Amino acid sequence: MSPTRLLVSSTVLLLSTTLAAHAQDADPKKEAIEYRQSVMKIVGWNFRPMGAMVKGERPFEAKVFAAHAKDLAAVSGVNILAGFPEDTDGKGSKAKPEIWMKWDDFQTKMGTMQRELAKLGDAAAGGDQEAARKQFGAAAKTCKACHDDYKE
Repeated sequence: MSPTRLLVSSTVLLLSTTLAAHAQDADPKKEAIEYRQSVMKIVGWNFRPMGAMVKGERPFEAKVFAAHAKDLAAVSGVNILAGFPEDTDGKGSKAKPEIWMKWDDFQTKMGTMQRELAKLGDAAAGGDQEAARKQFGAAAKTCKACHDDYKE
């Protein structure tokens, strides 16, 4: 075996062993919390500047607004509910235990949020500033409804 091939094979073996060891040490509940928090961080990252435009705190820039709306529409397609397995309240999370006590309602609210975020992407892409602002308000209401009931 050539020295290069030996090096590559050794590296692959070492990497595989490291990844397998990490997988064994992984805490699925912690990873679920990290997953949902990451998704929500993306939502917040995009929502804040849009909100500032809607409130008049910064100039409304249709292209910037549409870019954020497009990212939110993309996020709306992920399975966020996978990040909420039972018994993942607390532990560095602001999720209330009511999520799992009222799972059907939580699931419905998350689905509504995802649909409204998808509609926001469409409204912003259409170029009608008033329609985009209106849909932003509808999407924001869905976020607030969930946070009011299910986030500390």
